Amino acid sequence: MDQLPGGWSKTMPATKDIQKICDQMKGQVEKKTVANYREFKAVEYRDQLVEGKNYLIKVHVGEDYIHLSLFQPFQCNEGKIVVRGLWS
Repeated sequence: MDQLPGGWSKTMPATKDIQKICDQMKGQVEKKTVANYREFKAVEYRDQLVEGKNYLIKVHVGEDYIHLSLFQPFQCNEGKIVVRGLWS
């Protein structure tokens, strides 16, 4: 079944583009978690098209995983990605 407008995609393996987003956000995540991750590898993700794009990304951080909730507004609205939440 196709993704409904405003609905979440199915869970998909992380792509190079998703890893690039994670690489950009690593510093913010480390600051929020007060941790220093030697490994920060995107594993899988879901996305949702709204007035920009929401991402839920599972990230391998050594012996554990964290989950990131990110929002990226459309380029016409600056397009800067923000961390909305994270949990392990």
